Amino acid sequence: MTNGAITQDDLISENDFDEQYKPMRQTKAGDMLSPDYRGAQAFAESQGLNEKHIWSVRHGDEDDSMVADPGPGTVNVAGYVVTEKAWETGDEIAVYFEDDMDMGMDEDDDDLDEGPAPGM
Repeated sequence: MTNGAITQDDLISENDFDEQYKPMRQTKAGDMLSPDYRGAQAFAESQGLNEKHIWSVRHGDEDDSMVADPGPGTVNVAGYVVTEKAWETGDEIAVYFEDDMDMGMDEDDDDLDEGPAPGM
């Protein structure tokens, strides 16, 4: 972090978050997010885990990406994820869902094939 501002280098990538922290399915239907903190807390406790395994997932500031912050959140929270590995410092920030549409795509990109989609 530089002067309190989060940089791209401070973020745990979506793949690293999945591999290192291992988000857990909280329902039989396979849902990874609990809509509220109490639900995530109850699930964590049922697995023998404490609150350091709960992350708030919130909408990103500039695109449709989502980020995961340790502990309960208060702003733009979409839900809560419980991970097998606990967060350590409380300063971790992870990309939970990255909006790939904004990743290096330029509307004026001449390399894009603008023909019909396969099967059309």
